[in-house]
Amino acid sequence: MPLLSTEFRQLCEYCSENLIHPEDALRQFVGLSVREPFLIPAEVCKGRKKIDRFLAILGVLCKRGGKKFEAVAPNLEGNVRKYFGLSPSEVFSTGHNNSPKKIPNTTWWVCSNNDGLRKGYIVYQLMTGMGFGSEYARMVSSVCCSKAPYLPWDYKRKYEAFAAKQ
Repeated sequence: MPLLSTEFRQLCEYCSENLIHPEDALRQFVGLSVREPFLIPAEVCKGRKKIDRFLAILGVLCKRGGKKFEAVAPNLEGNVRKYFGLSPSEVFSTGHNNSPKKIPNTTWWVCSNNDGLRKGYIVYQLMTGMGFGSEYARMVSSVCCSKAPYLPWDYKRKYEAFAAKQ
């Protein structure tokens, strides 16, 4: 039996508030483990500024991802810029306006002089490289542009359709 519109809306709202993929929320509800390597806490959405949310997400990925973060981060770069380094000079040396910022409570630095979309792209590339699913990585990385995470496309479409009927 399909979820009724009220239950579906509640599921979508719960997932946005708790930064969890809807299928993983259902898995948790029935006592199964989530498919992702680990979940990013919803507190990362609380930052007022995009840079604060970006750094908070990276801090969680670095702390909880450990070796996977260390393997993926140094290889992420733009056309010229190196996005991550273990010192500010390592990041700054690849561009005049790189503006390195320390990832909180880690030894890592990140290039912070990017717009919200590029910050989201960096998080997305990092997460998928670390083994996260693309839909969850998109959901988390969207927090770099917006305080409210984007639901996966199919859930977003259904949610909007239900909302339009109300």
